[in-house]
Amino acid sequence: MNTVLSLILMLLQRSAADEREYILSEYIIAHLREIENITLQKIADDCFMSTNTVLRFCRQLGFRSYSTFRSQLLTTCRIRRIQLEQKISAESGEALLAKMAALAAPFDRDQLNRQIMEAVRLILERGEMTFIGAVFPLALTISFCEDLIILGILVHVRQIHYGGLGGKKHDGPCFVVTFTGRMLENNQVLFGQICSEYPETMLISHERFSYKSYGYIQMPAGAGSDDDDLIFLLLLDLLKYRIASELFQ
Repeated sequence: MNTVLSLILMLLQRSAADEREYILSEYIIAHLREIENITLQKIADDCFMSTNTVLRFCRQLGFRSYSTFRSQLLTTCRIRRIQLEQKISAESGEALLAKMAALAAPFDRDQLNRQIMEAVRLILERGEMTFIGAVFPLALTISFCEDLIILGILVHVRQIHYGGLGGKKHDGPCFVVTFTGRMLENNQVLFGQICSEYPETMLISHERFSYKSYGYIQMPAGAGSDDDDLIFLLLLDLLKYRIASELFQ
């Protein structure tokens, strides 16, 4: 983490879909591979904003100019890519499962691996994905989102709040995060709408539910909320490891 991209992702998660910060953040993420050749004027034109608005966005992230922002964005992404390749080469799926097992109640490793690989297949086939959930579990996804975007996979985040579902609809599979399932029990109509928008909806939760969805990743259960947070982070690391291993072949 600690890259310019992670700052953009945090800003994106805090912004409403019609706000300028959201629009600019989404544009930069979607055009990360071409950003080196994209001018300040082009971003402003493509986002239907003034160049001063784009510059204010750069200053909000701590940069005095667009060129400095772009340079630091590219540099930190390149460094993170190298770190990620080194981490993946030194990591193993079995080691990540063992770390989960040390924190969780007994679980079926083979089943979890099958569920993870189905998620990997969908993500790689579509080239993008969306996380949906409440504010806190989504905050834990930032590092995962950052790394996948650097690997060329677009990752979107939509928060569930009292007014419904925030953000915009994107293509690709959707992963609804609800550790205990209470969010689903309190929002069954909304979940039905999510499944209608995203035919490839997968749940990430401790429990299995009767709600119709495309698939399921049964997250091992920890002894408490702190363990659950760590297990979820390890689950994301395992998903990232499997995706990166396929891409680095």
